[in-house]
Amino acid sequence: MGETSPMSEQPILNPDQTLRPRKRKRGFETALDMVRSMGLVGLAVLAVFLVTWRPAPETPFQPVDPVSVALGAQEMVSFELLVPDLDSAWQSNSAWLEPVPNDITKSHWHIGWVKGSDQYFAIEQSNTELESWSAAFGGAVTETFETSGVTWSVLEPVDADNLVYQTELDGSVLILVGTIGSDFAQLVEVVSKQISLS
Repeated sequence: MGETSPMSEQPILNPDQTLRPRKRKRGFETALDMVRSMGLVGLAVLAVFLVTWRPAPETPFQPVDPVSVALGAQEMVSFELLVPDLDSAWQSNSAWLEPVPNDITKSHWHIGWVKGSDQYFAIEQSNTELESWSAAFGGAVTETFETSGVTWSVLEPVDADNLVYQTELDGSVLILVGTIGSDFAQLVEVVSKQISLS
């Protein structure tokens, strides 16, 4: 009767007479915590992706209306801005008016068009007399020809894949730049006819 059962024994105390907490087993619980944390991080990344993701546009550029840009810019220049009316297969992807570098009292008018994935055509027009401006598009004159009453100088291109033609307009110089192809001659003809009618 004087013996005590093992169940009724007092817990073993450390020298400070405080209970020692039982160490938690590590292993399965740690792996589970890690899986939960990775899952939360994955959900956070997915949420950010869904908020910021935008599908790629069907066209690799935003179309530009050069007529509207020209209407807004015409009053800022002393020469008539040329806006060729090209076939609908050609889509304008750029149009702007800017000061000419090193000649900021003069202006540079630009319109660019693309067709498919590999055809490009642009007009560059300016009232500057700086040779460095036209030299950015083409070099020495290699030949001249006339079409629809307009005389064109064929310039040595800066880019070997392009053709570069230049002509003088009333108060400005016009340069045509385009990829080598059968369309370029047709585009020159369209521009020439529009110049003749203006």
